[in-house]
Amino acid sequence: MKTLRPLPLGAFLFAALLAALLAVALPNSAAPLQAAVEDHARAADAGLPPAKSIVRQQPDSIGQTGSSPAQVTQSPDRAALVALYNATDGENWTANTNWLSDKPLGEWYGVTTDAQGRVTELDLGGNNLTGPIPSELGNLTNLTTLGLYANRDLDDGEIPVWLSGFANLTWLNLGGTNRIGTIPSWLGALTNLNGLILRENRLTGPIPSELGNLTNLTRLDIYWNDLDDGEIPNWLSGLTELEHLGLGDTNRTGPIPSWLGNLTNLRGLRLGRNALTGPIPPELGNLTNLWLLYLDGNSLTGA
Repeated sequence: MKTLRPLPLGAFLFAALLAALLAVALPNSAAPLQAAVEDHARAADAGLPPAKSIVRQQPDSIGQTGSSPAQVTQSPDRAALVALYNATDGENWTANTNWLSDKPLGEWYGVTTDAQGRVTELDLGGNNLTGPIPSELGNLTNLTTLGLYANRDLDDGEIPVWLSGFANLTWLNLGGTNRIGTIPSWLGALTNLNGLILRENRLTGPIPSELGNLTNLTRLDIYWNDLDDGEIPNWLSGLTELEHLGLGDTNRTGPIPSWLGNLTNLRGLRLGRNALTGPIPPELGNLTNLWLLYLDGNSLTGA
């Protein structure tokens, strides 16, 4: 068997000199090379196998996985979330796991991200948020779901106009968040919406007819708002995907329209505590999927 001879001292000196020259010529690779060498040494001391690669890859973009502080800081969505935390007393939220940490945003409580690390869902309902809703949330341009519902100590404020830029939004729940002012007509341009929930606020004015453009809606809840007196809008007849319709305590007047019986996907219908009059139309019997029906607090006949 041939015995391996150790390299002569000159070879070691040459290798050391070459490494030094590479560090000068390629300064960007010096730090990861040093880190890899240190990792290798630590693994050897612990009896662990060395890493497969001598040089650790650095993230090229925000979208890559990992949780290095530099990567998280660069995320355009992180700044918006930090602004929300600071504006709404995040330290005293009911749950704030990993917020303001160097963990990936998708590991922050209530936050879901896509493969590129962009925030797609933000659900902080009933989480003791106080103060204003910051406009920086308008930078979460990949958002599909926003749920800030049941945070009753948020400052009074109108439905934020920056929501008009959220073309991908499919679910918006601002119920019980002290929204005031009118229901904006531009909500009708968010045609990907499946759910629009504005209940239990202090909204005023009419129900905008532009909401009739939201033909993908399965849930429309605007009950418990002091809206203008008016009949149940006829344009609702075109929202055939509706499963839940909440118009209770919104100052509805006139009769219950028979065309409601054509919305056969309805499972919940809230019309209570209005000023509705006349008979209960027999067409409501067509709603065979219905399991929740509120008609109380009206002046109906035939009940």
